[in-house]
Amino acid sequence: SDVEEGLKRRRVAEGALWSSGTAKKTMTKIQIIALQDTLLKKEPLQSYQLKPNEKREVQKGKGYAVLALVNEGSHSKVTLDYGAGVWYIYNPHWQTSKTGSARPNESAPGSRILTVKYFPQRDSATSHAHRMCFSSSCAMAADYVKPSAIQVSEQEDDYYMRTYVFRHGDTTEAPAQIAALKDLGISATFRQNLSESDIKAQINKNIPVPIGILHHGHISAPSGGGHWVCVIGYDDNTKEYIVNDPYGELDLVGGGYYGSTNGFRMRYSYLDLNRRWMVDGGG
Repeated sequence: SDVEEGLKRRRVAEGALWSSGTAKKTMTKIQIIALQDTLLKKEPLQSYQLKPNEKREVQKGKGYAVLALVNEGSHSKVTLDYGAGVWYIYNPHWQTSKTGSARPNESAPGSRILTVKYFPQRDSATSHAHRMCFSSSCAMAADYVKPSAIQVSEQEDDYYMRTYVFRHGDTTEAPAQIAALKDLGISATFRQNLSESDIKAQINKNIPVPIGILHHGHISAPSGGGHWVCVIGYDDNTKEYIVNDPYGELDLVGGGYYGSTNGFRMRYSYLDLNRRWMVDGGG
């Protein structure tokens, strides 16, 4: 029936992973953000003096919540939040601030954008590149909510999927994703009744939100087996979500994808993305 079909489509497209329990930690007083590609180091030495397991590469723009910071001249000793360990940072490469927000963000009045790292799915070294949007989106959220949890020498979303998701099921399965996040110490739920205001509320708590959408077909009748993206911000001035889309740039109106594989900070209008996300209307 039409009702049954509508419910099926809602289950496919309207689900959202909504982290909970993490907001308790969002009042950390110190935050650091990398001003350039740099390192976290186990000792305050030059990089060539350190063994591979004594240093961790950090990309420009990456931010961390810090529980304690001790300035030791050219370096500072930092204790990262969420059990991410004690490291040294080279001070000229980092910006340090003391605020009430645990996560750096780039916000203008009426907007909020979280500095979430982008993991494109199509560069995967696995055989799952075209079906791992769910894992890539959850890995982006996990990397932001719990810095360093999946920072490894290989591609983070590949590692997250292979090490955690496949332990519990398939990359397309919500229960497997929820269990994988739990393994990382992140509490999440799969919801099918959320709205635009719910997403904004989570972003305001410094929590990125993976959502499922129907990415094929015209906006008037979206279709497809479902695709996942990670909402990292919003802009009420332009009426747009800020989205890390692991597959690239979505044609919001016509459906499908343009040639670009870069889906970093895509601006998808509230009106059009809501039609692909809340297929049967707001919850």
